[in-house]
Amino acid sequence: MGNRKFQESQEVLAYLKEYGKDKEVMVPLTSSLYVPGVIEEPDKVLVEVGASYFIEQQNEKAQDYCKRKCELLGGNAKKVQEIVQVKKIQMQKI
Repeated sequence: MGNRKFQESQEVLAYLKEYGKDKEVMVPLTSSLYVPGVIEEPDKVLVEVGASYFIEQQNEKAQDYCKRKCELLGGNAKKVQEIVQVKKIQMQKI
């Protein structure tokens, strides 16, 4: 599930870089309050890096960040799956 979030973000960043200039968007001020805005610099984005901390990055670096997070989450999911398999085998032996 988290992996999908980063994949989608990576796709949106690629789209934004190519087609985002001067597009109208809704900018969230709170979880239920938005204001209209216009994208002026699609090559600069804010990336949440955890605990509600944001960093400004170039679009390409943000895409790379999303790619690395996908790879990390995929690797972690594989490790967890392997551990679950080992635990199932251990439970069958009991």
